[in-house]
Amino acid sequence: MFKVVSLDKRDFYFMFIVIFCLFLVLSLEMLFIVKDIDLFDKWYQLMIDTNSFNIAMTKEEAFSVFVNANVTSYMSRVVIPIFFVLHTYYSFQKIGINKLYVYFWGIMISMQFIMMAVTLEYMSGFYYIKMILYGLIIYKIFSLRRTVN
Repeated sequence: MFKVVSLDKRDFYFMFIVIFCLFLVLSLEMLFIVKDIDLFDKWYQLMIDTNSFNIAMTKEEAFSVFVNANVTSYMSRVVIPIFFVLHTYYSFQKIGINKLYVYFWGIMISMQFIMMAVTLEYMSGFYYIKMILYGLIIYKIFSLRRTVN
């Protein structure tokens, strides 16, 4: 049905390194967000001003909610790259790649890129680094089309 070709070692290592750098950037960003007391204070004040807490909550309990929300957001941002790198490793070692691999992961990573881009975090250096890394991985995935054709 689909022509299966082996993934080139150079392409595999390029994608692996870019995804590793993306994990590093996402992890550092989450660490800086959670450890920034000013950001927490702004968030806490916003929650009080908008009456977003359903129950009376101490500042320590609110901090726990803040950390849990950020960790959940982090996990939702890394789940697609994790599955991508696992599938890419398995494809490199055992099964090879085909058009389905290229288009499926190209669309999934592109959607992740778009979700990240609409956050419009222009004041964060991490935002621009993530844009570049996602751009590199999308370019590499879609450049594999020539290989599988």
